Amino acid sequence: MEFRGVKDILRLLGGIVAFILLVLILDCLVGCGDLLPSLNALTNAGQLLSSQETSNDGLDGLPGVSCWDLDGDFECSEEEDRNGDDFCDALDCQGLQGPPGEAGADGTDGEAGAPGRDGAVGSTGPTGPRGSPGSQGPAGEDGIDSTDDDCAHHPGNSCGNHHHDD
Repeated sequence: MEFRGVKDILRLLGGIVAFILLVLILDCLVGCGDLLPSLNALTNAGQLLSSQETSNDGLDGLPGVSCWDLDGDFECSEEEDRNGDDFCDALDCQGLQGPPGEAGADGTDGEAGAPGRDGAVGSTGPTGPRGSPGSQGPAGEDGIDSTDDDCAHHPGNSCGNHHHDD
């Protein structure tokens, strides 16, 4: 991460202040009775930094991990820049998961989709039961009387049963 100006320095200072507040809050969670010594230590550290006295340097401490540095690699990644402002700072830190909220109202129905394709033709069903006989039809018209000569030519007719209206 490179500094581009005063704005970046202010963001860094804001991150440091956020870290100090986080330490104080965590200290209070453990026991607020320990809060005053922590404040005194911060005040004493500020007085030492502002004094003109010099002293020997002590050993460097282990580097701390910022609250936004999820994987602890000290590099700002796209996943760690939660608010998308191209900087990883205290604004990208996330607290513990809160309780689930209440269910919202149902949304409006969407538009109807296009009709689907016709389905496959089903198999033929079983044969139904035999129907009852129909009613007697009307009587037919009288036919034309034939002569005996007609019987000789058409032996399959019932020629013996015909009658003449003479």
